[in-house]
Amino acid sequence: ANTVNPYIYENLALMLPGLKKSANGYYMEAEDQRLDIGQIDNRLYLGLNTSCNNAISKSLESKWANRLNNSIAYLAVDIQNILTSPLGKKFMDELRNSYSYKDYEMIKSGVNMLDGAWLSVGNNNSAELVLALTDSETNALAQIINFVISNRTN
Repeated sequence: ANTVNPYIYENLALMLPGLKKSANGYYMEAEDQRLDIGQIDNRLYLGLNTSCNNAISKSLESKWANRLNNSIAYLAVDIQNILTSPLGKKFMDELRNSYSYKDYEMIKSGVNMLDGAWLSVGNNNSAELVLALTDSETNALAQIINFVISNRTN
């Protein structure tokens, strides 16, 4: 992602608990896994060095294949698989320690709605972000918005 305004990058550690500053950006480690977030020439990059514990679900893999075969660039994440990895567990522990019980439970139940996510870029520079929910619905933004509204704190 291109970013000229450094505000988001400079405050990532405040927004994502558990990130530590490195020479080139931020990182989080758990066992033999590492997440790197950095910035080069006003472009944010994300690197995930991990081997997830579980195989990608066949249904999720087939959805990815249908969407990403004609892409010039893409990012695909098996969210539930990442969350069961040491890095995912550490991240959720950091969230638990950083938020109230009620807020953490709301965040956790929201994350548990998500099965996978992928971002693809086509030849004409068009981009598509798809969220796959565990109930098999995709791009169900209304469901996510309703979930957030019903769980917000007053």
